[in-house]
Amino acid sequence: MGNEGPAWEAVAAVGQIIAAAAAVIGLVFVGLQVRAAKRATDLRNLQGFVNSTIERENAFLNAEGNHKKEQAFVELLNFLEINAAAVNGNLLPSVSRKIVRDSLINSVAAIQLEPFWAAQFVNAIRTVATFEELVRFMSTHKNQIAATVKMLQQSKRSIDKLSIPASVEFNELSDVCASVHLLSALLRNPTHNIFDWKWIILATHSAVQGALVSAVSGTAGIGSLDKKSAKEMLAWFEESRTSPNAEYPRERLADFSSLLKRIQDEHYAASFGTVHLSETELSQMNKLHHLRCNFSHFIKMTWIIELDGIAGVILTALKLIEILTLNNDSVRYRFEDEQAEALQLDIATIRTLLK
Repeated sequence: MGNEGPAWEAVAAVGQIIAAAAAVIGLVFVGLQVRAAKRATDLRNLQGFVNSTIERENAFLNAEGNHKKEQAFVELLNFLEINAAAVNGNLLPSVSRKIVRDSLINSVAAIQLEPFWAAQFVNAIRTVATFEELVRFMSTHKNQIAATVKMLQQSKRSIDKLSIPASVEFNELSDVCASVHLLSALLRNPTHNIFDWKWIILATHSAVQGALVSAVSGTAGIGSLDKKSAKEMLAWFEESRTSPNAEYPRERLADFSSLLKRIQDEHYAASFGTVHLSETELSQMNKLHHLRCNFSHFIKMTWIIELDGIAGVILTALKLIEILTLNNDSVRYRFEDEQAEALQLDIATIRTLLK
């Protein structure tokens, strides 16, 4: 009995140690929960910052009219001012602060690249006291901003140089491929402008005309010329055999209607067989040519295009293009494999969209 006191004291001491340890563990667990909650909050705030940045930049870029543009610009500056204050005052966790800081640097640099808005920006930060934090931020990070401006300028020059090549080479077949590809791209755009129908019609006509020229030109290359020009070319061929200085005649392409007739004439279509167009198909091609002529030779007027049946016009055009190029051995061999595959893919895509 005399030893029970110390034993219970030892047990009590162990209990206290366990309780203390549990309390410590509890505090650690709570601390981890708080830390996780802070991280989650930080992530949400960061996502909110990114979304707000995109929203305000888009509002500025898409604003219509000078007044709305200026209003959107001031709202963007106010947004930058608030976030500059957060960065200047170390109000953000380290990771968020870096991302917000870099975004501010990029925004300021992008504004400085546009002369008009750069002037408006300078005027605003000089005369409006509410942009003090933005001025302070720009002063603190002037070297990073200058480096970003230089980088954006170099990138812009590089893009401009790449977008305008020194030259572009076309022939009637590459024009067919390019026109059908443009047609596919326009039709695949779900948000295309209603005025894109002009370019849809022009691209379709260009592709058909290129296919007609490719098919009827023949080995001498004169089958697609008008009759007078073809005679002049034949005369030049004969004359040039004995006279190297014979003057090369000016070539004139036969009109669209004549080219359509020639693919149905065995004299011109000997290499691929005559193409039989139904009255409906011929009417569709004539409608396509009529629309194209009105667009290409625009006079001062307002007119309404009846788009009813235009899908059928395009589908008939694709059928004709296939017959005259991809299914025509006298033309098909001139395609590179990649060209033929790309053309087939674009045609299949357009058919899927229109059917």
